[in-house]
Amino acid sequence: MKFKPLLISGIIASQIMLTSSLLELSAITATVRGSLPTSLSESSSLEFNGVSDFWSNNDNGGNNKIYRVSSSGSLKQSITILGATNDDWEEITHNSTRTNMFIGDFGNNNSDRQNLKIYKIPYPTSTSGSTITASTINFSYPDQKKFPSSWKNFDVEGFFSLNGKLYLFTKGDGRATKYTKMYRLPDQPGKYVAKLVDSFYVDSRITAASISPDGKSAVLISNTQIHLFRNFTDNNIFTGQYHKISISGSWTQKEGVAFFSNSLIYISEEGSPGRNKIYSVDLSPYIIAPRISSPDINEESVFESEISVFPNPANSFTFIQNNEVFSHAEVIILNLTGQIIDKKVLDNPEPKIRIETDFLKP
Repeated sequence: MKFKPLLISGIIASQIMLTSSLLELSAITATVRGSLPTSLSESSSLEFNGVSDFWSNNDNGGNNKIYRVSSSGSLKQSITILGATNDDWEEITHNSTRTNMFIGDFGNNNSDRQNLKIYKIPYPTSTSGSTITASTINFSYPDQKKFPSSWKNFDVEGFFSLNGKLYLFTKGDGRATKYTKMYRLPDQPGKYVAKLVDSFYVDSRITAASISPDGKSAVLISNTQIHLFRNFTDNNIFTGQYHKISISGSWTQKEGVAFFSNSLIYISEEGSPGRNKIYSVDLSPYIIAPRISSPDINEESVFESEISVFPNPANSFTFIQNNEVFSHAEVIILNLTGQIIDKKVLDNPEPKIRIETDFLKP
């Protein structure tokens, strides 16, 4: 399957999928690896240490510790973070070299916080002691004017580091439930106004995020779904190929996700002892995807040179052009559920068509 998302109508990212077949929602089964210790009954994060273990934390106020656990969930180490308080710690991540760890104190269920922070510490790879001192990144949102806000989309529960920047993803509530917003921050201590980069229709509430070691894949998760983005550009994962994957089984409160390798992720959940499990999910069927093969089509992506889409982003209309490669091509526009919105044909000598986009719903 080949598809390319288009940004429509400014900052809200409505997606048009151009694909050779209907976009099908997939389901995947997670493998139970074990249960987290009692001390992590409110685990809200998962961070792979690059060797064999994971870091996690509780999101309840006052507990300013991080915990190292094995891949099966057994407790190995706890470290107290000095110079930090836990108002609502929701996520842990690291920079590309694992020289630093970042702890997101940005849980904001009521959209009323004015003390949002990210704590930066040396990565505790070889720390044998029981304490580490943090420095602080203080920030606010450029689009929040009221505290509390009736538009509840200022609660962040997932973030990761990419190219020296921190990318934050909101967990919408109320009328804003179906969208996640993406903000960008410097990864250095200071006081900042975050940059609103983009938003994306996920039809769920995002609880965690992670980026692969090679930087080519990113996942956002909710309690029942994995949102996979691939081959993105310009520090915006929403420009990449998108796949929504349903997690089979009963509903659980999944709060943490981390890439173990470029195609294997681990997921943790919050719950009472025995119900706070740690899982693994193999994403290789979606990341190592088969390529299109045909006598008339080479094995390069048809969107790299053979088909042009412009302008992109688009507000009112966009052109799709067959660059004289195919004698015949069909364009199918679908929404995120796979419903066909429109069909067009590209035939030489009329190789360009105009698509009106202002009628499309987000």
